Amino acid sequence: MSPYQLSETPGIFYAIAYWMSTLLFVLLTKTEKLTKKKIGRVFVFLLILYLHMEIINSDVSQVYFIPIIIISALIMFLFLFTTAEIPWKNALYFTARAFIVGEFAASLTYQIYYFLVLDFKVSFDYIGTYAFIFFGCSVLLGLLYKLEKRFVIESPNKSSPIGKSLR
Repeated sequence: MSPYQLSETPGIFYAIAYWMSTLLFVLLTKTEKLTKKKIGRVFVFLLILYLHMEIINSDVSQVYFIPIIIISALIMFLFLFTTAEIPWKNALYFTARAFIVGEFAASLTYQIYYFLVLDFKVSFDYIGTYAFIFFGCSVLLGLLYKLEKRFVIESPNKSSPIGKSLR
């Protein structure tokens, strides 16, 4: 790969990072048992984010950047809201946090990837690239999970697993 091809972060880095960061906050909300239906939703939203970031958004004008980011955040919100089963205000709050964490995870993972390709001349095929993204985001988000789980409030109210709903 030439540096020109590496100059922009590919959408797949963002799709996987957004998906994993949203999943992190689903796990932090202490949802009831993950059923097969909820696990199915997890993979459906991964597919939707992948299609949105990698296929639909490839080679679009900069004019559409903000609407595309809003659509990405909306997809993340729907993922969090339907899977975690929390009030919509809480889901909106956690969507903002997941978006910021996803941006950081994607950017850091891509910086490491870029460094390995350019400086160490490491060559990745598609499977290797996806494995690298999953591994990089997993390490970062695993660390964040360890840090964040200390602040999860167990709710005496079953309807809101993270404590009081945001007002």
